[in-house]
Amino acid sequence: MLLTTFVAVALAAAQTTTHSYDYCAVLSLIAEKTMEQRQNGVSMAHQLDTLTGYSPNVQETAKTLILNAYSVQKFETDSSKRAAVKTFGQQTMSSCYQVRVIT
Repeated sequence: MLLTTFVAVALAAAQTTTHSYDYCAVLSLIAEKTMEQRQNGVSMAHQLDTLTGYSPNVQETAKTLILNAYSVQKFETDSSKRAAVKTFGQQTMSSCYQVRVIT
């Protein structure tokens, strides 16, 4: 629950910035925390349930990250889990920059 609260609070703060780097960097860290929870066996339902009470923008962004994280397999070894977390964070940052440059 603490990590999901961190995710929602960080998303709310990140969405107030106009700097792509700040927003995308925070989003990347949130993506890593989301994937870390996924790799550690936290259920998707639990992660989604903890979003209740946050603004619609925060909920939608966090929901997208959660759904994307659960489209990646859960790995068994610690090294594979760490690689999945890092890769997910990097992919999220890259996608964020692409979207923010276009808009």
